[in-house]
Amino acid sequence: MNWNLGRGVATFVAVPVLVAVIVAVAGCAGTPAQNAATADPYLAYGTSMAECLQAAGWAVTGRPDGGLAADFPEVQGSAYEEDRAACEHSLGYDVPPPELTDDQIRALYAKTLQTADCLEREGYEPGEPPSEQEYIDQTHGLGGWDPYGAIYYPGGPVTEQKYFELLAICPRGWVS
Repeated sequence: MNWNLGRGVATFVAVPVLVAVIVAVAGCAGTPAQNAATADPYLAYGTSMAECLQAAGWAVTGRPDGGLAADFPEVQGSAYEEDRAACEHSLGYDVPPPELTDDQIRALYAKTLQTADCLEREGYEPGEPPSEQEYIDQTHGLGGWDPYGAIYYPGGPVTEQKYFELLAICPRGWVS
């Protein structure tokens, strides 16, 4: 989650990495939101969450990467978080995903390396990937290496528009 605070307005962007990883790699979903998301789980999170938050009165849009973008006065941050949590609960996104097996993480690692290779072909340097075992360990912890992390960040070499263009060419490993 990323908060950019400026001019008294908070911009909230969420990227549902873990939910998408579990649905895409494990291929199992138990909630209606996850079952509906199977064809494109990453995008479905942003779409379904945006619809729910809009119904609750928030000016929210789903992003092309499956995240959310919401602008609201900073003083409404707690109310937004309450409604976001309620939407996640109603859609089944608050259920902890099952842990990936090492074999599933190895498959994800191979796809992530393909994304990194693609970014290099497009002229970007995604950084040195960790070893497969390091990636497995990271993914069992807080999350695995993401080649986009080295090029898409505030002030980085890739703008938001270019990032979305690159995602169409070089999808993240858990989406492709």
